[in-house]
Amino acid sequence: MHSSITVLLMAGILAIVPASLAQSSFGPEISAEDFQQHLWALRSPGFASAGDTAFAGRYMEVYLQTQFERLGLDTREIDCGGKIRGLMALLPGIGPDGRPVLYLANPEKPHEAAAILEIAERFVTERPRPAHDVYFLFSTVAAGKLTACTAFRQTARIIQPTGMQARDAGELVTDLIELQRQGK
Repeated sequence: MHSSITVLLMAGILAIVPASLAQSSFGPEISAEDFQQHLWALRSPGFASAGDTAFAGRYMEVYLQTQFERLGLDTREIDCGGKIRGLMALLPGIGPDGRPVLYLANPEKPHEAAAILEIAERFVTERPRPAHDVYFLFSTVAAGKLTACTAFRQTARIIQPTGMQARDAGELVTDLIELQRQGK
């Protein structure tokens, strides 16, 4: 009986996950449609599992990792002595400029996470790439507390998209383009 429940549960997860792993246009332009695809996936029934925060958290982690892998970005979980936890992806810089830029999104806010995914995709497809490293971090930590971790003390700038849920498509694209420019 236990194994049949496990099989049914896995079948349900496999049915939900592929449908929710949205594929955006993978191009150099910021797109409100691509943002909406990510947002839909991050808000899908698999992510917002009724009361099961462990499943919801794992679903989001799988979605984010899948999207970063699709972009060719390395991901890693960070743990700064228990002070900061989260998932991070890195776009290596092409030059000697050693001061990285960090994009920070709270994984509990799907609009922020969707914005970071859209910005990451544009950095990957745009030429030339920045000379400095660009980090994409999903964590509930406040931006001001990132310096508690040695890895983030040298960060030149921390950029966090806020208020994305209140934008129409045109404003959203304009704001995302500006947020990406801030990290170049």
